[in-house]
Amino acid sequence: MEQPALAYLIEQLDPIPELESLISAAIAPEAPHVITEGGIIRTGFDETLDKYRRVLREGTSWIAEIEAKERENSGISTLKIDYNKKDGYYFHVTNSQLGNVPAHFFRKATLKNSERFGTEELARIEGEMLEAREKSANLEYEIFYADP
Repeated sequence: MEQPALAYLIEQLDPIPELESLISAAIAPEAPHVITEGGIIRTGFDETLDKYRRVLREGTSWIAEIEAKERENSGISTLKIDYNKKDGYYFHVTNSQLGNVPAHFFRKATLKNSERFGTEELARIEGEMLEAREKSANLEYEIFYADP
């Protein structure tokens, strides 16, 4: 829908190439209309934000890879990684398999018929995933409102 009054005003604006360049470099073409939804800042504009996005995108596959690797290395065919708010990510091991638990596992919780274990690798990835979840939206908001 054409608006003659707006067209006239737009013609009167002085171009600001530096601002146009910054907006083109920073704002994603498919950005949502609401800043709090995320996805406003273009990939490649901020290295830290890109890292957070990669962790959010790939974190679950990293967890699956650790699970498969530890299942194969330990010989515990039923070994799986679960998550809850209290213990975070953990390896679930039934009592019948406790003799096969690798030395680098550390105990997180004892249940009636099983144990929950962690590893340094699993804790590191969990930390990265939590940080990315917590900080990515705030960082994007800060970048959007930052002075150039």
